[in-house]
Amino acid sequence: MKVAIAHFSEGAGHASRMLGIASCLERYEDVIVEIAGGGPGAKFVEMNGFDEFRPTDIDFIGKREETNSAWAAALNTLGATSRANDFRKWLKEVDPDVVLTDDPYAFLVSCLRRDKVYRLDHMRTGMFGRKFDNFNQFIMEKLSALCAEKTFVTSLSSSITLDSGQHPVGPTMYMPENYEDIDDFDVLIIPGTYSTGFRGLKESLVDKGLEVVMVGDEDWETVPSMYPYIKAADHVVCTGFSSIAESAVAGTHCIVDPFIEGQEAIAEQIENEDIEGISVCREIDEIIEEIEKGGSETPSFENGSKQVAESIVTDFRN
Repeated sequence: MKVAIAHFSEGAGHASRMLGIASCLERYEDVIVEIAGGGPGAKFVEMNGFDEFRPTDIDFIGKREETNSAWAAALNTLGATSRANDFRKWLKEVDPDVVLTDDPYAFLVSCLRRDKVYRLDHMRTGMFGRKFDNFNQFIMEKLSALCAEKTFVTSLSSSITLDSGQHPVGPTMYMPENYEDIDDFDVLIIPGTYSTGFRGLKESLVDKGLEVVMVGDEDWETVPSMYPYIKAADHVVCTGFSSIAESAVAGTHCIVDPFIEGQEAIAEQIENEDIEGISVCREIDEIIEEIEKGGSETPSFENGSKQVAESIVTDFRN
């Protein structure tokens, strides 16, 4: 059985969550995994032994957030033509039995090829403020209902309501079988692609005598997995859903500081559900206060990567 995994190229989180599923799939002796996607997450995939195919990258979210214009985002989809064509060539060469993707262009190409395709998502229609984004999400969900074998929806909620063909799974994380333990420390800061102000947060926390590690800082070296660091920290401060998911699986208190619209939608969901072990703070002073407050609440979630892998392999074998 050959599984082609195609991840979206915005940020590193898409690659990270797909890496978790890929590692679970590879534990089956009769499964071969091929990965494509590119973007900043590709280096993590390659550090873990995968030879990743890198299609044309596009910056869909960045242009929209900078200009607050759906038109600017639409113009950038000119590059999406090249990305889709790259995926078409790659899938033709790989000739997979199954495709798993969270990339809209890879998904559309797989549908046209009539592949046995599964889609992974953590957003749903109605979670965006802009009509343009909700319309795109609506189209993807309708296409998934028609073309996908299943759509796996990763969620922190136990009361999620889904449409037919959508299947809830827990948050996903890459958990290597062998890793080097990291000495415990106070705070791990994981900036997002579009986040700002975290350097000032680090300085404030260090001034208070806390031991702080910030991903991407001058003394940070890229690591193949964030799991040992998230596990060693007392608190994680982050922006995106993938880092939230990793904290939830690792059982580390997580403080979410949302920046872009999709992150805000996830933050509002967390607040509405009052999810144990995950807090939302939108100002540096609030983050510091939450850390100083301490507390014993930590999240507890099973790794959804295993659920996705098991479902795909079981479907294929049956």
